[in-house]
Amino acid sequence: MKNIKRDKSEEHTRMRGDERRALILAQANKIFAQKSYREASTGELARASGITEPILYKHFVSKKKLYLAVLKKLSEEFLERFRGQIARRSANYLLDCLTNFLLDYRKAAMQDHENIH
Repeated sequence: MKNIKRDKSEEHTRMRGDERRALILAQANKIFAQKSYREASTGELARASGITEPILYKHFVSKKKLYLAVLKKLSEEFLERFRGQIARRSANYLLDCLTNFLLDYRKAAMQDHENIH
């Protein structure tokens, strides 16, 4: 058997665990936005991330844990946007801030209304 030398540009660099996890979450978010939890299969979730199901289960013990991680990430992003909107308004008078509180909440919520079923 001959040793085959590969060009460095052809070598696939391995992703770090945190990078792979972020990729899985991003792809799962897209799938769950298109399909319900029940309709999305672990095979489909894995393929969307370019991994196998065992690798998916290595990062997330179950489909439920992956789904909950997606929801957690979305809620953290929502709260970050919402807090940012409130902080920008805090420069105004307190009454203005309170008046716009619900408007800001609605605006932040509507930005992700199509992301997940």
